[in-house]
Amino acid sequence: MALLLLLGALTGAVSSYKPVILVHGLLSQASHLDILEKHIITAHPGTNVTKVHLYPEVEAFVSLTKQLTFWHRKIKPIMDESKDGVHFICHSQGGLICQGLIEFYDHNVHNFISLSAPLAGQFGVTSYITRYLPFMKKRREALSRLMYTWIIQREFSFSNYWKDPRREYQADYEKYASYLPVVANDPQAREYNETEATTRKKRFIQLSNLVLVGGPGDTVITPWQSSHYDFYDPMYNIIPMRKQKMFVDDWFGLRTLQERGAVHTFTFDGVRHVDWHKNVTVFREAIKQWLV
Repeated sequence: MALLLLLGALTGAVSSYKPVILVHGLLSQASHLDILEKHIITAHPGTNVTKVHLYPEVEAFVSLTKQLTFWHRKIKPIMDESKDGVHFICHSQGGLICQGLIEFYDHNVHNFISLSAPLAGQFGVTSYITRYLPFMKKRREALSRLMYTWIIQREFSFSNYWKDPRREYQADYEKYASYLPVVANDPQAREYNETEATTRKKRFIQLSNLVLVGGPGDTVITPWQSSHYDFYDPMYNIIPMRKQKMFVDDWFGLRTLQERGAVHTFTFDGVRHVDWHKNVTVFREAIKQWLV
């Protein structure tokens, strides 16, 4: 009888863990998340972990608006089978993909954990990118004219969240950037639609928790504080999330979640961009507790 009770308790514990969906970033692939998967299963045996195999390596340069449909097709069956809901862990560009999935489609995502993602935008190019796109080996200030063109927006995901903070480029960002202003529900964005924005916001605030992870050791996301929804002002000073218009006016529900106590920010120093999903300390302190 004692053995049966123990087995029942263990079964109950295992079944209490919601499925976890892992989404990789730019110039990465599902197998790069193997260590994170092992961390999860070791901490919570029996957890159903799915590393989504889609847009590996250079294929991830495909524009995010094109990608989103196919990510949804892959992930929707997992959510449909998970009546108690799922968790998202999304790295780098994958964080923006996951925000889009949450806003554009009905979902049952409980906790969204974003690992060093350019959630407030990117304004910098590293060697990871220029290795494949050598034409970007220029000062970032010289790239915005190129980034804010229809053809580059159509072809390169990286341009979809390029955000030049200088005032003279604000209008170009709102007119040409085809993804970030949309998921931010920026009312000045070219394709802004109030009804659609309201629906996206309702979906976003369905989250139980939003976990934002990043740190100064990351030399890819620029500024690294974008992983916390902080970003540059026109003079390149960092403006914290709570002082930005998107938060103050609650464009997509970030303020609503914050006031509910559902936004959790973690900062780790010395973690490289490619190591967020491997680092044991990051997992134990910023990830593990949300995967129940």
